[in-house]
Amino acid sequence: MCLRHKMNIQFTNKNCAKPYMFNYFLRPVLLLLLLANLLVGCKKDIEQKILTHAQATEAISKLTNTGVNHTHERAHYIDSVYAQLKQPGAGDLWEKYNFLALCSKHDRSFYQAVIYADSAIWAIRNYTKDPAYSLLYAKANITKGSILLRINSYDAASQVFYQARSMIAQNISSCEHLYILAVINSSLADVSYRQHDFKQAIKFYKETLTSLPDCGKTTDYFVIMQGNFDNVGLSFMGNNQPDSAIKYYDKALAFIQNNEAQFSEKRRYIEGAKGIIYGNRAKAFGEKKLYSLAKGDYKKSIEINSQKGYENADANYARLGLAGLYLKIGRPDSTKIILENIEADVKVDTVALLRYLKVKTDYIKATGDFKLATQQLETYLQVKEEDESRTRNLNKLDLNKEFLLLDQKYKLEALRKENHLKSIYLVNAVVFCFMSIVVIIIFIKTRNRTWTMMDNMEQVKIQLKLAAHAIEQKSRDFAQVLNALEHDLKNPLTAIGSMAEILLLEYGRPEDETDLIDLIKLTSTDLIENINNLLDMGNNPDVTDAELEIINVGELLFSGVSIMKYRAREKNQTIYLNNAGEVYVKINHVKLWRVLNNLLVNAIKFSKSHSEIYVDMQLKKDTVEITVKDTGIGIPQKFKSKLFDMFTEAKRVGTAGEQSFGLGLYTAKRILDGYGGKIWFESMEDAGSIFYVSLPVQKMF
Repeated sequence: MCLRHKMNIQFTNKNCAKPYMFNYFLRPVLLLLLLANLLVGCKKDIEQKILTHAQATEAISKLTNTGVNHTHERAHYIDSVYAQLKQPGAGDLWEKYNFLALCSKHDRSFYQAVIYADSAIWAIRNYTKDPAYSLLYAKANITKGSILLRINSYDAASQVFYQARSMIAQNISSCEHLYILAVINSSLADVSYRQHDFKQAIKFYKETLTSLPDCGKTTDYFVIMQGNFDNVGLSFMGNNQPDSAIKYYDKALAFIQNNEAQFSEKRRYIEGAKGIIYGNRAKAFGEKKLYSLAKGDYKKSIEINSQKGYENADANYARLGLAGLYLKIGRPDSTKIILENIEADVKVDTVALLRYLKVKTDYIKATGDFKLATQQLETYLQVKEEDESRTRNLNKLDLNKEFLLLDQKYKLEALRKENHLKSIYLVNAVVFCFMSIVVIIIFIKTRNRTWTMMDNMEQVKIQLKLAAHAIEQKSRDFAQVLNALEHDLKNPLTAIGSMAEILLLEYGRPEDETDLIDLIKLTSTDLIENINNLLDMGNNPDVTDAELEIINVGELLFSGVSIMKYRAREKNQTIYLNNAGEVYVKINHVKLWRVLNNLLVNAIKFSKSHSEIYVDMQLKKDTVEITVKDTGIGIPQKFKSKLFDMFTEAKRVGTAGEQSFGLGLYTAKRILDGYGGKIWFESMEDAGSIFYVSLPVQKMF
């Protein structure tokens, strides 16, 4: 996928029949200025675009496939190759220094790595307007930022990554540029992760996953996608969300499985990536106390990355994780075996050594030798302090001397180009003056259009007034409908319910008639409740002082539970009340009763026969909190976000066939919001629900 930027400049006034006359004079002048600018630019491009020598590329490639392991050996070999090149270009120098920077980082020579990275940036600093060189510039900054991040220099790393992103965003011309932009965004996420800002890291990593372009399923696409799925999981683990972490680890493995067939030549890398993800997922399983699954993943990770040429360091991390797991499940002997086998390997890796010392401390403590455990813990703290001190010293390195050397190296080149730059500045100054004239012309045209728009706005205001009048009329019509609903439906239904109750008091009726009459009573009650909810929706939501009254919540709750106990007995249910005594709130008595009544009715409706319902009231500082807990059918996950919606899709039939209309909880939330209260819930399907109501307490003097 390629992005092409086009510019279409028109100087014709579309509101007039004829173009401006002076355009005929200015156009030749403009063409001459643009031609002069293009000639200067072309000359500059000829000087800049020095192609990379094939010998340099071959030398770099050869080093990646040989047994040369140390940076100084690589540097000596590359210097010998470059000495044979005739006038190595900026691209050649960039390739050399960027490669050596990555090698030094791998060898943990971070000071030297920063020097090489800055050398790569310096080599192409004057050519960044060219898209090809801007790509190299961004890569060099990514290399430097990753080194600074490795030594915990977060502010400096962020600055470098933002600088690289600013440069690449101005010169996007290919899919490779988009990939580099994604890498930069992922690197900024790494900074947030290292600073323990896991929420921000999750946000950045997810943005990278959704914005990364799929340009033909390239290797870069595969690497970034699977890596960021894993990074999202790590961020969720840092945020104490192992469930979400496991979800993204599974996504990472699924992505690899669905795409690995296209990259068979990268089998070692793919298997190593799987091993790392298994190790990460094992830790998440351990947090969830799914020890069997955790053990399985640790063993998979060890089996993969303990092979020659794989991520052996990560295999050691997995072994240490497994050792810690064995302690948790009561197998200290297995922990001891792992620690003995890994002791020699961890001494060269500070991270592994710290984890080893921590696990060994826990093992010794588990054996009961607390004195030796204390000594081991002191060793762990000493190593940790030394590592932190070493990192702090790296952050304090003074690189100014190296910058001065590099400055002297390129000062002569800068002087040679000074005259050329002056020519460019002169041409740009002329173009700037011309463009200023164009801006003034555009301003005058825009001002005229603005006056026209202001005239049109008056017409729009008139139309808005008419629309507002129509809305007011609709509101009055709706109020009339509500009045009809109250008088023509609510009153007859109330009478029906009362007559049904009287008929139920008569003895000697057949059982089938009694059931029908009881059904009539329950149906009329439910319909009246929903009519009340509809009426409450249509009323003015603003709270007035006339509505407010100071009431004793404890008395209201006791009265409500007492009434509902009779309804609960119909399903052989028991309601238990824990009352905090006299607590006062300022609210409308009828509306609060409607909220509590709705919660109790729902608890009865969605609980099975012979179950128990618990109502609790607690005073918490400046609020009173009421909970209604049942052991009923619970709320499925797919309905939880829609539970408080009007006419919600989450309505279900009760355990005895009771109907739901989807208005009760919406009305309850609406009432509480109007009085400064809150309502929320916790629920698990088939395990019951707990609804919470919180209201500000009215202090009595």
